Amino acid sequence: MPIQTQARITRLTAHLPLPVFGAAGCLKRNFTPRYKQRLISEENRAWAKMVHGVAPWSVMVTLTFRRRDAKGYRVTPTGVEKAIRHLLRLINCDFFGRRLTDKKWTVATAVTLDWGQHGDHPHAHILLSAPNGVSDLQLCTVVERAAQRTKLIAPQRQYSRYYSAGGAEYLINHGTDRMVVSLLSHANHRPLR
Repeated sequence: MPIQTQARITRLTAHLPLPVFGAAGCLKRNFTPRYKQRLISEENRAWAKMVHGVAPWSVMVTLTFRRRDAKGYRVTPTGVEKAIRHLLRLINCDFFGRRLTDKKWTVATAVTLDWGQHGDHPHAHILLSAPNGVSDLQLCTVVERAAQRTKLIAPQRQYSRYYSAGGAEYLINHGTDRMVVSLLSHANHRPLR
């Protein structure tokens, strides 16, 4: 069974420009001003602790989705969830190859889907755990490459490093009802060589 190497990942991402968003660049530290911080309930705190313990998270990605699909119809939650699944499959295929991805080799993920205050701003917050030997910047570049190949994802994307359980709390603060529980998964792979 072939195991994808660090050289393959470097080769895949070498020709792509580094994704740059905002003045701080691709990766920036999560910062929430004090006036926007919310009190977290005990139930949400338990959820956040559980999500934080699922994997050694590396990066939080915020993806914005188009409001209308290619045919001009409004985007539905099912369509957005399918786009996220497609994105995650592309990420896994880049890291492990198609054969191993078909055998359920995956990176760890946690996804919250939100529609904004007025219900017309579909976006997702995704926690990802990089495989051993893959830097956060390489992970961001692979995600960027996959996002460019997913039709429903809009160009507006934001990447941040995951430093502490505050990232999981941010995910949970959007509401546990907005978590896509079927996409909350542990990493299932051997270390890359």
